[in-house]
Order: sequence, then C-alpha cells, then structure tokens
Amino acid sequence: MTGIADFVSKFQHGARSNLFRLDIPAKLSADTKFFVKAAQIPGKTINKIEMKYLNNIIPIAGETATFQDWSITVVNDIDYGIRKQLEAWMDSIKSNLETNGATNQNQYYADATVTQILQNGQDSNISYTMKYCFPTDLGTIDLSFDNQDQVQEFQVTFALGGWIAN
Repeated sequence: MTGIADFVSKFQHGARSNLFRLDIPAKLSADTKFFVKAAQIPGKTINKIEMKYLNNIIPIAGETATFQDWSITVVNDIDYGIRKQLEAWMDSIKSNLETNGATNQNQYYADATVTQILQNGQDSNISYTMKYCFPTDLGTIDLSFDNQDQVQEFQVTFALGGWIAN
C-alpha cells in the first residue's frame, strides 16, 4: 500500500491549464500568442466494431481514428485584429457565390500548435500540432450594457484532420 509521502515524492509539478501558447503561423498574426484566452487539446476516437462469437461480444478496432473539432476562446482587442483575420480566412474558403466558393483546400488549411509552458516561463517538451485545420464556426460577440466591466471575447471552432503529439 502506498501513502501520501509516496505520492508526493513521485508528483513533480502539475501541468497548469493557464500556461500554454497557441501558434497558427500560416494564417494569423503573432497576436494569437497574447489574445487566446482558452484552447483545448482535442480528443481522439478509434471506432470499434463489435463482433459476436459464441454469445460474446468482442470489440476490435474499426475505422481510422476520428478527431473532435477544436475550439479556442479569443479575447477581442479594440481593432478586432484577430477576428478580422479569421473572417478573411473564412471568406477565402467560401467567398465566391458564382462558383459556390470552390477553393483548393491547400489554400485554406493551416497547422496550429499548442505548447505547454512550464512555471518558469520556458516551453516544455509537450506540444500538440493540429494538422489541416480551418475555422468552421466564428462565435458571436455579446454586446450589452450589463457587461460594462468585461472585455469582449468569442469562440472559434476548427475542423481538423488530426493532431500529432510532439
């Protein structure tokens, strides 16, 4: 049986949820490093096939892994800098009504990296690269007289082709 002392001796420092950096270098400015309030490390699912054999159900790996959508929360600055860049990115995907916005996907895909930061401010050796992502949903910005002591923020949801743990 292990005790608290054993746990404490093995537990170095917990990874902090608020120590991270997000980079989307191909499509957004370096300001994302400062104005992204929240991000996620998305989940991954491997579908299973249930096979029946002698009145038992045996799970086996099915189709290729599917990756959940990825969301971030952006703090809006006074010039709407990141929001304008996201709007332009989305417009470049589906902006031409005559051709129904047919665009080569290599023109709108981008890779994004979330890096865990250590308590001393240095990058850790943990990062995740979101591959082939693009924004699918640009959230609303709530405007209200009730929110006079809050900075605007909005959510962005990205589709992604997968992620790689670096």
